[in-house]
Amino acid sequence: MRGLFWKLSYNTNLLSGVLFVFIAILGFWLSRDLPNGTLSRMGTGYFPRLVCGGLLVMGLLACIQGIRSLDGVDEEAESLFAPAVIFIPLSLVLFGLALPRLGFVLSSAVMLVVGSLGSRGLGLVKFGGLMGALIASSVILFIWLLGLPIPVWPAF
Repeated sequence: MRGLFWKLSYNTNLLSGVLFVFIAILGFWLSRDLPNGTLSRMGTGYFPRLVCGGLLVMGLLACIQGIRSLDGVDEEAESLFAPAVIFIPLSLVLFGLALPRLGFVLSSAVMLVVGSLGSRGLGLVKFGGLMGALIASSVILFIWLLGLPIPVWPAF
């Protein structure tokens, strides 16, 4: 059994909570000079502070959950999965590069396939269903409802 420092450094709830709290405090500090306004007449600082407040609450809840689960940290399950650190950011970069050439649907498929290489134990059927649902809902939301000028399919 390893010591308390090891448990703290591999406790993902605690680490993500600390990160959320840090980002919220940084956001509050950066928006300190912006006018807040009211709910009916929002100033430029209203929404950033609202988001930072939500992030602060989520971060504190994650920290509390992480501290409460220190005794139950599984050394094997909580170890960092190195391919995830590589493949997930790579998938985002590939999506950005492929979008103008391949369109939204194919670029999303490339992003999800490459990103899934950083995952453990995701079955092919489950992945196919998730990929179809994510792409369909993204097309409905971003292309149809929000009307973003993104090509859906490649222009050959």
